[in-house]
Amino acid sequence: MIAQLNAAGVLKGAAHITGGGIPGNLPRIFPTNGPTKGPKGVAARIHLGSWPALPVFELLRGIGNVPESEMWRSFNMGLGMILVISPRDLPKVLALLRKSKGKVFEIGSVEPGKGQVVFH
Repeated sequence: MIAQLNAAGVLKGAAHITGGGIPGNLPRIFPTNGPTKGPKGVAARIHLGSWPALPVFELLRGIGNVPESEMWRSFNMGLGMILVISPRDLPKVLALLRKSKGKVFEIGSVEPGKGQVVFH
């Protein structure tokens, strides 16, 4: 499906959320000022609660007494891939993704910043 979104010209970026979680992976796709100068004026604002948290995460948190930060870093709270698109392309992207019968959640936005991921 990612290849179809790219071919449609609507994909601005894609981040595979692996070890390091959202804060460790999403900034890798931010535009930069060059190889050593860091992110170029953008940040991601992630809306907590904008996707359903599976019950297994609460079970893991409780059994392992896992701190919140580690839950995000290790388990990604259920997100495996984050796609970045322009707000104007959202209807088209949602239509394409829903046809694939995958789960789709609008989880946040990109805004001015210094390369950080902000959860709120």
